[in-house]
Amino acid sequence: MSKNLTEQDRRVVKAGVELLQAHCAYTQASVHRKLTHLGCKVAIASLNNIINDKPIGAPLARKVRLSMEKLVWHELGRQWNTSKQQFLSDERPLGWQPDVVSEAQQAEASGSSCSIIRPEGRLSINDKVGIINAAQHEVIEFGLRLRTFSNYFLTRSAYEFKNHIVAQLNTGVHFKLYLLDPDCNEARLYFNDRARVLPEEREGQEQARASVERLSQIKEELVAANSPGDFQVFFYRHIPVAHFLIIDGESLSGQMVYAPYLYGIRRADCPVSVISKQTHRQLFRTHYQSFLALSKDATPVF
Repeated sequence: MSKNLTEQDRRVVKAGVELLQAHCAYTQASVHRKLTHLGCKVAIASLNNIINDKPIGAPLARKVRLSMEKLVWHELGRQWNTSKQQFLSDERPLGWQPDVVSEAQQAEASGSSCSIIRPEGRLSINDKVGIINAAQHEVIEFGLRLRTFSNYFLTRSAYEFKNHIVAQLNTGVHFKLYLLDPDCNEARLYFNDRARVLPEEREGQEQARASVERLSQIKEELVAANSPGDFQVFFYRHIPVAHFLIIDGESLSGQMVYAPYLYGIRRADCPVSVISKQTHRQLFRTHYQSFLALSKDATPVF
């Protein structure tokens, strides 16, 4: 009987992986990280054993199955139907929106000042969406050109990015986006200096202007939906030092994604850290004060 239950759990896990790969283009490694984020601490080798029909303990198979069911529900709105032996969307409520589970590793209970989730560079789109979806009041993105943010609306499916922004706006979450004024002296100095090491930076000001055009089109589309949340864009005029993604910065549950702009290193390759206000209040406060100083004299663009 135990063997039959284990095989049933295996079937659910395999079906979940196949669905997530087909609909979200996730790799098996991505699925493993998402299961870990949901609290399912399973070795990647054990997950492989389940998928490849190799021996696996019954308790572990059940644990992975339950987490897989949560993951498929969050991201695809489907529940396992035992009689039909497949995930179905029959129970999906009206107005359901995907809740993308982060691939960020859970912070260790070691008291470290921050959790480096991508030492190799920029957050994946799924990680970013997972953090944005945690906002209750406000999302602030402070960057250089916000080219990646604006491109996500055009180059990725609505399911992957746009729908999540719209869903947050519909709940009253406000978005404030800050980018360097492409026509200010600071922008000229910054890009010219960077171009000494990275020649492609010479196009930085033009790329920033193109981002402004994209953001203007995006705002027009979002405003037309009459959502209660605001979508505002600002120019700042300081030498850029870092990228900030701040979630509910004024609340006790605030979070911040911080990436310094390292000279000679492409911004996408700069290490990224996540800081929790509750856990590391002083560190959060220091970075937040820097953001406030940088944005103090920012002017609204639209």
